[in-house]
Amino acid sequence: NVCLNPRKKTSTPQRRRYSREAVELAIFIALSVGVFSGTLFTFARAKRRELIGSRTVGLAAMAWVVIAASGWFVVRPEPVAGAIVCGLLVLCVLPLSAAPLALSWNRHR
Repeated sequence: NVCLNPRKKTSTPQRRRYSREAVELAIFIALSVGVFSGTLFTFARAKRRELIGSRTVGLAAMAWVVIAASGWFVVRPEPVAGAIVCGLLVLCVLPLSAAPLALSWNRHR
């Protein structure tokens, strides 16, 4: 419900509300993209160091798809909200790559 049309005449309080909603939406999208890309980075790093195998990466990807799809169908959000939810649900599979990396870093310091 964010009005991004600058030609549309709206009152000042309503314009402020739309601006605030747009900023909040941008923050949530940036957060979910950051979490998603960080998770991809940890999986790539763990795979490159041979701490996890291809099977683990594949199972984690399938688990995330199932979790994200069930979250999408249960909540039935708007497309942007659904993308945010799917991006943040990747946190469920993050420990599969982050735990071996943390153990490796702890062992070698």
